[in-house]
Amino acid sequence: SLLPDHQDVLDRSGAPIVCGRPTGHPGLFFCGHIAVATGQLREIGLEAERIAATIARAHLEKSVDA
Repeated sequence: SLLPDHQDVLDRSGAPIVCGRPTGHPGLFFCGHIAVATGQLREIGLEAERIAATIARAHLEKSVDA
C-alpha cells in the first residue's frame, strides 16, 4: 500500500475517501481523485482552492497562537 500508516483515509479499492478537504491526518490532502460530470480539470481547480484555503487558515491560526 502507498500509505501503510494511513489506511483509514482509503476505501477498499485504495481510493481516497475524502478529496479536496482535510483527511483527518494533518497535512494529508487528496486532490482530483473523484470523477465528476462537470469536468475533472474544473474539479481539481475547485479542490485545490479549498485545500489552499484550509492550509492558509491553519497557518494563520498557528501564527496567531505563537
